Amino acid sequence: MTGDASAYARDVVAGRRPLRWSELEARAFGSFPDQLAAITVANGDLAGGSSRERARSFAAFAVMFAPLLLPPIVILAVRFPSAQGWWFAAAAAIALAHTGFRVLEWRRAAGSGPAPTAQEALLAVFEIVFGLIAGIIVVVATIFVAAPGGWLVAAALLVMCIACVVSIVVAKRAASSARTGVVQTSFERSVDSVAHLADAERSAIAAELTEAVDVLASAGVIDGERRAQALEAPLGGLARRMWAIDQAGRNK
Repeated sequence: MTGDASAYARDVVAGRRPLRWSELEARAFGSFPDQLAAITVANGDLAGGSSRERARSFAAFAVMFAPLLLPPIVILAVRFPSAQGWWFAAAAAIALAHTGFRVLEWRRAAGSGPAPTAQEALLAVFEIVFGLIAGIIVVVATIFVAAPGGWLVAAALLVMCIACVVSIVVAKRAASSARTGVVQTSFERSVDSVAHLADAERSAIAAELTEAVDVLASAGVIDGERRAQALEAPLGGLARRMWAIDQAGRNK
């Protein structure tokens, strides 16, 4: 069973919704959450994608290198007891955020995404060292100074170190299978995702999209040329094709 692209097209004809090709396409993939998620990300990159990608890259960079700040942060926590709670909270937040970052690495590596590179594995080694140093400082402070929340921070640091160890193992396995550093764009990931659908599922989605486009064309929302352009789009690439055509028209 496919999505409700045709119902969305009828809402557009009735004036209840504006026509957005990305929304129409999403409705057709509504019963296939994995493909829908991949296509939504790919289509989201069409509008303002460059700034969004820069923001993601900066956030990933910050989370990746933040553990190197852990020793001075916990030293400040011990040195200034009045603000110890805030420093400990910062240390725990960094540890948990980095753990989440490493977990996402494993999930990408388990699928068709890139595995950790040799450089990222080397960075993980340093992060383990810095995490252990910070953890030892916290444990000592907790034992001898009775620092509130110290054991929780130490636990977060330990979990982070374990996550880094796992990433090193994943990187080594990926290197042996020559998968390290394989980087796909969001559109390439969406294409791979759609390719995993069964033939019957692909046919059903294509039929749903064709019906929706015909509803728009019959009501005069789009002309014959736009109908042909939409129907020529590859499955999962409708919004991208129509966006590219519109951009080409603007640049003339």
